[in-house]
Amino acid sequence: MTVFLKDDAVGGGDEEKEKALDAIQAGMGGDEFITANDDIKDVRYVTLPLTNPETGTFGSSSNKPLEVEYAYELEYTSDGDLTAIQDDLELAMNEKTATALMGSSGGNSESSNVVGVSSDPKDQVLQNVPCTETPADGNSCVLVRGIMTVFLKDDAVGGGDEEKEKALDAIQAGMGGDEFITANDDIKDVRYVTLPLTNPETGTFGSSSNKPLEVEYAYELEYTSDGDLTAIQDDLELAMNEKTATALMGSSGGNSESSNVVGVSSDPKDQVLQNVPCTETPADGNSCVLVRGIMTVFLKD
Repeated sequence: MTVFLKDDAVGGGDEEKEKALDAIQAGMGGDEFITANDDIKDVRYVTLPLTNPETGTFGSSSNKPLEVEYAYELEYTSDGDLTAIQDDLELAMNEKTATALMGSSGGNSESSNVVGVSSDPKDQVLQNVPCTETPADGNSCVLVRGIMTVFLKDDAVGGGDEEKEKALDAIQAGMGGDEFITANDDIKDVRYVTLPLTNPETGTFGSSSNKPLEVEYAYELEYTSDGDLTAIQDDLELAMNEKTATALMGSSGGNSESSNVVGVSSDPKDQVLQNVPCTETPADGNSCVLVRGIMTVFLKD
């Protein structure tokens, strides 16, 4: 979820982030979100940080995480499996970035601040946002928000700006050189897109034209096994977004002079963490997933 702050907001948004997390945690603790979808059986708040090193991680994931965000257009054959295509593409991009940052030795070099690279969190297809180029006949195209995590040494000097730049350079060079097209037979083109990207058409409350502040949290979602998980998540995110928007902006939609917040968005979409079990065994007939939640709060400029 994204919270939008007013343009003249004072401070870095820590107070607004805390309020947003309080609202989400209170809603989960009070079972307020169970009614968002008939198939939801429980939503439990989980303390961060979370890591999922079993999938797409190169090197170590026990050190300081640095998120690297980028965007790209993915053109692929229309009858291809988009999920499989994305998995293969992310792995290829991750391998190239790991080599660029750590070399072939896996990050043990004394000269490198990087000890690991992970493709988590998963890249997110932005709905209702067209590609800049019309795909060829028989192809489809999606705009994708890419995210990977670079793990720095605990004693790394600096905030990771140099490593982030190197990672983005490697990704952009790979896309520009058509290196990732061979990751999956159904990939036809991968084009780098300049950030920032916004998708205010879905799940946004208030304005999305101001300073974005990402709020990250985690939860376990227990639901009926035959339920539609995508629909369940959509309904749940909307409910959490509405509660957070009310907590931060009131019922007036963020026009109060006393509020630094001008908008709240459920983008980017929450991400189910694969191969990570829930802390509680679900009841018979239910399933459970661990989810990395993200919303954006827009602050005054």
